[in-house]
Order: sequence, then structure tokens, then C-alpha cells
Amino acid sequence: MAERLTLREELAQRHPVLLKDWLRNEGVPIGDDFSCEMEFNLGRHSLRKDARRFREYSKEADIIFSERLDWTPLQTDVYQQVSAGTLDAVGAGKTITSDYSKFQQGELEQIFETGASIYHLDLPLGEESVALQKDIIDKIMEHILLHEPPLSLEEAQKTFLNNLDKDATLHTAREEHAAAEFRSLVKKALTERPELLNRKPLRILVIYGLAHTSLKHRITTTYPDVLARPSTEYSTSYREEYLQNRLWGIEPTEELEKKVFFEAWAASSVPKRLLSVSQDAARIWGRNVVDALSIQEWQRMYGSWMEGSDRGGVTKFIKHKLKEAGVPDSHTGAMKLKKWYKQQTDKK
Repeated sequence: MAERLTLREELAQRHPVLLKDWLRNEGVPIGDDFSCEMEFNLGRHSLRKDARRFREYSKEADIIFSERLDWTPLQTDVYQQVSAGTLDAVGAGKTITSDYSKFQQGELEQIFETGASIYHLDLPLGEESVALQKDIIDKIMEHILLHEPPLSLEEAQKTFLNNLDKDATLHTAREEHAAAEFRSLVKKALTERPELLNRKPLRILVIYGLAHTSLKHRITTTYPDVLARPSTEYSTSYREEYLQNRLWGIEPTEELEKKVFFEAWAASSVPKRLLSVSQDAARIWGRNVVDALSIQEWQRMYGSWMEGSDRGGVTKFIKHKLKEAGVPDSHTGAMKLKKWYKQQTDKK
């Protein structure tokens, strides 16, 4: 069997196309001095405040590409109205009644009256909802915890990783679709708003989640004349790191496979109210808690839980075991968690 290519190797075998050449071939009257600059803004997208990270970029953007799995034309139209200032975020929420998240509200507040052309650079709603598929994938740990008889560590990890790989396959399909649609949507914006032909450079803001570092590479490698600003680096969970590996075509190490499983297992003890208050704190807690113990200690802990009588009480069990190991409770603030983790790493 031929060895699978990494994303870099795969893209290196393709012939790049200058975006301005493609636009000209499509009949778009751009000048010789046409240039395009892209701000690829990666970050979390759970809370309203998560949208503040691209506040300044949205003000100067001519085109904004938003991540929105299962988007509909109605949603894109609502975003355009908000950008034009004819509808605010509150009014948009009343129109988009289904799956109107706190982050989406924050996103709409940031693009209000920017005048930018807004498009969803993602897989649209299909006959079978891919968002529903993702929801099933995300609930796999709940299935593992409630399975009777309890799954062995090997079975549980295999089940979890198989589902996480399905998520990676979905992410890959989204990125491939986004990269393929990029040029057509740029053309659409230039056609609908001829004044953008005079922008030097044409400024594009792409808003996406932390796992999608590879999407920027897909676009800039395919269209080398699209200049991309350096991306801000964010700390990621082991889940996001695992997905990034898959999206780049890199085989995750055995250590990462174990850590991403134990991170998800430990996260089952994180109160939902913590996630609603601070996604950052939850991420720091999950990743740092995994690193606080050795893989062997986590394996022993899972074995003890599996053999116990109260298997439904995984939250109580993990909290008790972590307390024994000196790990802070998940209610601990983000700054205290960072300080604690630094102390742990300094000891090693």
C-alpha cells in the first residue's frame, strides 16, 4: 500500500494558480496592480466574547468569510443585512431562530455596519445534516461512559479515536470545499460590488476555529498571490492538536492518541457551567490535567474506574482521584491554573 501523503506533499504536486489570472479568465476587469491580502483569524467560537478577537480586522475587511457548518442562503442574507446596517444582531437572532449561538451573536455584533461582503465558507446544508453527524461524534464519550459491560481501555480508546477520525474526515471535507469555493466567492464579491476592483489591496478576513491551521495553507498554496498575514498562535486542547495532525495528513503519535482520550475522559467531570463561563479555563484544565499525571497513572485510574461498582459516577471518581494527585479543581480560575501548571513543569 502506498504511503499516504501529507497535505504539504499533496499540494506540492498540484499546479498553483494566480488568483488574478483566474479572475481575468473569468472576465473580471481587474488591473495589473490587483493584490489580495488575507487575515486568517483562528480562534475559539463558543462564547460571545470569543468574537472580539477580530473586531479590528472586521472594520478594514472588504470581504469576510465566516465558518458556518450547514449554512443556508437565509443565514448568509441575514449576515449581509447586518453588515449593511439594515439589521442588528438582536434582529438577526429573531430571524435565525435555530442554532443561534452566543458566538454567532458576538460575530454579528462585530460585523455590524462594516459594509463588508459576507459569505459562509463552509459546507452548506444538505439532505443529511453534517452538523447532526458531528453532534453524534461529539457525544461518543457519553456512550463510552454508559456502556455495559464497561469497555476495556483498549476498546474505549479505539471507539473514541474512530469517532474522532470521522470528525477529522468531516473537517477535511469542509476545508476542501472552502478552498475550492474561495475564488468563486471572491469573484462574486467583485462582481456584486465593482468598487472593490479599486481596492489595493483587497482585504479578506477569514474567521475559523482553532483546528483549521491547514485551511490557510490550502488557500495560499493554491493561490500564491494571496498574501496572508502571520496568524496568531493559540494554545490548543489535545483534541484540536489531534485534529490538526489529521488535517495536515500527519499520523498522530501513540502518546497523543492516549492523551486525547484521557483529556476527553477527564473533561467529563468538568461542570457545564465552567464551559459556559470560560472556554479558556476548560481547555487549560483539560490539557494540563492530562500532563499532570503519567500515562501509566491514567491507565491505572481507568482500570480502577472500570472495575468499580459505581461506573455512572465517573465525575465524582475522577475529581476524587485528581484531588489525591494534587490537581486543582476544575472551578479554579484560568490564571491560577496556568500558575499551577508552570509549577508542575518547573519541577520536571
